[in-house]
Amino acid sequence: MNKNNLSKILEQYVLNFDILNRSVEEGGHDEGYKWRVLNSFADNWDIDAEDFPAMFQAATSEISKTNLINNATLQPLSGISRILKEEGEIEFVREEFRKLFSEDGGGIDARGERVFAFTDALNAKLSEYFPGKWKYEQNRNAVIYYLNLWKPDDNYIFKATEAREWADCIEFADDFGSGASFKLSKYYRMCDELLAALEEYPEVLELHQKRFDKEARSFDDERHLLVFDIIFTSHYKNFYRECPSLGVSSKERVRLAKIRERSEELEKEIATLQDEIAAIEESRGELPDVTGMKVSHKTYGDGTVKSFDGSYMIIVFEAKEAKFNIDSVINGFIFFDDEMVTNTFKEYGDCGKKIKLASGKLSKVVREYEGL
Repeated sequence: MNKNNLSKILEQYVLNFDILNRSVEEGGHDEGYKWRVLNSFADNWDIDAEDFPAMFQAATSEISKTNLINNATLQPLSGISRILKEEGEIEFVREEFRKLFSEDGGGIDARGERVFAFTDALNAKLSEYFPGKWKYEQNRNAVIYYLNLWKPDDNYIFKATEAREWADCIEFADDFGSGASFKLSKYYRMCDELLAALEEYPEVLELHQKRFDKEARSFDDERHLLVFDIIFTSHYKNFYRECPSLGVSSKERVRLAKIRERSEELEKEIATLQDEIAAIEESRGELPDVTGMKVSHKTYGDGTVKSFDGSYMIIVFEAKEAKFNIDSVINGFIFFDDEMVTNTFKEYGDCGKKIKLASGKLSKVVREYEGL
């Protein structure tokens, strides 16, 4: 997620919140109606209602007054109401809703398949009774909305244009597709990412809670409607003015988003490795001055350290004077009479190996980072 773009959008959301939330009578947009719609549905929906048509009318009465599902061009809710008036079709509609609203253990892909199945079944029935009346047809947006009305804490509202613009602006690293290729699980994942990110914006959550406390009585949607409200309002109020990602193809957007996400991952890896190297360097400390100490060499026998500069030592043996680096101690060719000193050199060498290994990883990560 492009956090910079997200912050710009949410800043505008906060600045505009008062007029968005204020009632129409007070000169606002009354966006709280979305929560009232959910309240009305929650208060009235009963899949087993004896008078299913009356129940359906009561449950959807508030949403029918908005353009969230029905509008001047498409009227899916009216289509269902028309089917319910046909003799013998009440149980058909009830059963299709029962299947759509069936439990799936959180399986979003299966839920997406049920959206398509419900759409096909209802549209086939509409074609049978009202051929050519395409305004009554069910569409993906409407059916996904039915899921949100049913379980607002487990579903998100979907509107194609608004969703696509949001994906482009925040650089969502996937493509939820369109038409038959649409993947509900990918769209829900994008919404989940926004939901999680909102924890970093307490001012947004505080404003939302005040509205929720005012509007909500019958349900807790776990802020899922807030997610849609932000996506919807960003389109409605054009919060994308400073978003350079709009207009790119989905393929290009996904490519760039994956590069950005990999870049962020590599930045964290680099910082972790740098910290690891610094910690090892600090823990290994300095080698002791071993000038004058007695040693034994596997080949030359006993000797005395004549001088030591921290890296190399000159040792005087009975037969010769020779220069050795500290690896001779680390690798077990030279031993000090004091075993603790020998162990100190070996521990120093172990730290050096760890630093070398971590430095190699760091170089590899930096090369990949610079090549992005």
